Amino acid sequence: MPATHDFRLNAQPGGPFGIAWTIDGVAMDVQHHQHEMAPSLTLERGRFVRLHFTNESPRIHPIHLHGMFFRLLARNGVRVDEPFFRDTVLVHAREEIDIGVVPTMPAPG
Repeated sequence: MPATHDFRLNAQPGGPFGIAWTIDGVAMDVQHHQHEMAPSLTLERGRFVRLHFTNESPRIHPIHLHGMFFRLLARNGVRVDEPFFRDTVLVHAREEIDIGVVPTMPAPG
């Protein structure tokens, strides 16, 4: 099954500590506590989706899905067989991962 979306992870100069993490080129404004962002993807409740994350930066980037558990499916295209669900995964520098998730709660709105 192809990925529903490829999230691009990176960093740019800025932020209170000199670095601003980005997802798909958009940085969260942590200095002014602006954590509300428009969703880059809306998932259908009860339907399995595969999501792909590419870490373009030279740093580890954590991925945490609020209110959802997921399975890690692959790292750099190599299948991973983990017998458990996660809510967070570390994406290593220049690494790509695939996760599988089935949203169980309705989208906010």
